[in-house]
Amino acid sequence: MTVLRVLARKWIYVRKAALVKEALKRSLLLACSLIPPLGRLVYNLEISPDGVSVGTGDMARDWDARARRNARWYIYWDAWKTEEEFDAAGEADVRDVVLKELVVEPGARALEIGCGIGRLVKPMSRRTAEVHGVDISAEMVQQGKERLEGLTNVQLRVCDGALSAYPAGHFDLCYSIAVFRHLPEKRFVLTYLAEAARVLKAAGIVRFEVWATGRADRREQGGTLVGVTFSEVEMRQLLTRLGFEVLEVEPRPGLPYVIYTARKEQRAGDETRVLVHWTRTRAESLQRSTT
Repeated sequence: MTVLRVLARKWIYVRKAALVKEALKRSLLLACSLIPPLGRLVYNLEISPDGVSVGTGDMARDWDARARRNARWYIYWDAWKTEEEFDAAGEADVRDVVLKELVVEPGARALEIGCGIGRLVKPMSRRTAEVHGVDISAEMVQQGKERLEGLTNVQLRVCDGALSAYPAGHFDLCYSIAVFRHLPEKRFVLTYLAEAARVLKAAGIVRFEVWATGRADRREQGGTLVGVTFSEVEMRQLLTRLGFEVLEVEPRPGLPYVIYTARKEQRAGDETRVLVHWTRTRAESLQRSTT
């Protein structure tokens, strides 16, 4: 009984601490929305092994600076200390997130928006005929080219917030994980998704992650670390307007992010062969989303 009482007390303490933490978070986010200068500070606040600093709010400038300080940390702080653990985390995310329930046929071409130094591009290169990555940070792209030198089916480019280097209907898959959550304005996300619709083949797949709108998380303007939020209704309407069929909306467990999977509409008579396929039926997707 004594052990049970101790465990119960600890549970109550942890629960109370979590509630206090959540209340503080909501209060801070509310204050940020009401006081723009505070929001600009908090949304660009950087806490890393190299110290504390505040970004400028300019995507290219801030991510160039972060890449110079510690690219692996800012890209994936759960596994950054060695190249081996960084690569292993990338391999796991490609298997469990990027390509979850997708079938990739030989010859497929993929495009990553926000490729950084190639954490996901590297394992994707073993699964696709071509993988292209774009990033707004020239420093990230340069480091990525050095890391992935020798991979002949990989191409990394600096972009200007669009995908103008690529022709229409070129890719089978377009993906972006842990990127849109850092964009300070919704128009940037909208531009990337509209461009994804353009460069994908008919029936091509787009998969991306955004910061979900919650009771405390409602941001029309953000920073280059804490970005804008989207409600599910808002994102579904946007994807439909761009000519996508939403296949799945999947919250990330324990995180404030949501992953959307959508398929570009295929017009009658369009016989383009797409080489990346969703494995579940529409009925299965609907059933899963309601459980």
